[in-house]
Amino acid sequence: MSGHEANLPTLVRRAHAKINLALAVDRPDPSGMHPIASWMTCVDLADEIRVRRRPEGENASLKILGESVTVDWPAWEDLTFKAVRALENELERPMTVGIEVVKRIPAGGGLGGGSSDAATVLRTVSEIMGLDLPVERLREISTRIGSDVAFFLDDGVGDDEPPRPGLVTGLGDRIERLERLDEAVTLVCPPYGCPTGEVYGEFDRASPGAFPGEAVSELASSGRPEASSLFNDLAAPACRVRPELLDLLREVSAAAGVAAHLSGSGSTVFVLGDHGDALSEIGARVIVARTV
Repeated sequence: MSGHEANLPTLVRRAHAKINLALAVDRPDPSGMHPIASWMTCVDLADEIRVRRRPEGENASLKILGESVTVDWPAWEDLTFKAVRALENELERPMTVGIEVVKRIPAGGGLGGGSSDAATVLRTVSEIMGLDLPVERLREISTRIGSDVAFFLDDGVGDDEPPRPGLVTGLGDRIERLERLDEAVTLVCPPYGCPTGEVYGEFDRASPGAFPGEAVSELASSGRPEASSLFNDLAAPACRVRPELLDLLREVSAAAGVAAHLSGSGSTVFVLGDHGDALSEIGARVIVARTV
């Protein structure tokens, strides 16, 4: 590294995982997208994002490092890379940054790690490049990256604070922020993921009934999750895609003595409370976390 590069600024930020405490899914709209209603909250499990300003004339670079997570996809497929490209396309200028992502959030597990990373990169690159783009503008840009990214862009918090919980509706673009929760939650991450497209395809084939969006709103307005009341419309479709997931849900519920639920389209299972000891022999990665 040259002396000039050594003097360029570096910013380090956390990108938090999320869980869907409740998730209702509607039939697809004419574009094929599924409207949702979800009560979402972040937990204190987080990836680390390091963004370094590079000299003018250099291209953006991305390195992904796995920490307790296997990284088996090329950098150009990662949502963080797509976030940089979205900024470049929007502003019609190169983003001269080097990005390093330290992955701690299991991939393909319904915890939103890729979306959180992308949102964090949007904010951090905007800051380090002196763009000063408002969060609302970043949310608009995020629609080209993925539907969950907007949730992680909260204009009511500081740069390294987790976004507040939210009632997320529409196509993930309408977010009503809620009070923070302080709950222990145990995540059970099996060694397989659930392909989101296949899970939604199975949901469509099952001829879903009435959209329970109001039920999600009522749960969120209560301000305190109760295990017996939470639900996820994608749980049954995910279990048809991954039959072993149904066995895991039953095993976790029995061992913890409390109802287990799926986050997003899976495959992460969660239970409210600290059940790390009870689940230590479950045969999957167990992470005791807290909502933030």
